[in-house]
Amino acid sequence: MSQVVREQCHGITERRKEKHRCKHVTLKGIYCHQHLKKLTGLAVRKSTVAPRSGMGLWNIGNEIPPGKQIADYSGDRVVSHDPNFGNPYVLQIKKRPPTFIDAAKTNTGYGRWANDRKGNNNADLVYNTRTQKAYLKSKKKIPSKTEITTAYGATYWRHYKKKSVKKAKKSVAKRARI
Repeated sequence: MSQVVREQCHGITERRKEKHRCKHVTLKGIYCHQHLKKLTGLAVRKSTVAPRSGMGLWNIGNEIPPGKQIADYSGDRVVSHDPNFGNPYVLQIKKRPPTFIDAAKTNTGYGRWANDRKGNNNADLVYNTRTQKAYLKSKKKIPSKTEITTAYGATYWRHYKKKSVKKAKKSVAKRARI
């Protein structure tokens, strides 16, 4: 489903009192699992939301207080007038013209790994129109060793069910990296 890029970790490791770029390879973001844990206190692991939900975003560091920015949601900015445009990693940010953040092909923001528990979610997906950036923000205290979940909304689930029933045609859309 996801077309994420395989790349070298962007973390810096200190060996023999010299700083070197980490040699690990990652598919789930810009950091390997050690640097992600060390720098953000997060991890991408098997989700417990549903049996077939895939990977999820976990808090494995210290407790996250309410109102704290947890992870960015970044990707390609897409303008598409196709009503069938979308995938599980698309966030609509404007209605006119229909503009989206498509995180399916990027390897940067860890917010794309948060799942929807359909009810008791502990984070909100926020889009700041001034900075034009999207991110996950905790809405309540998130203890250590807890999966981070956010609501996708009823529109997402209606659209996703339609797409799973019939295959959508490929759309031509304008893309720009944000």
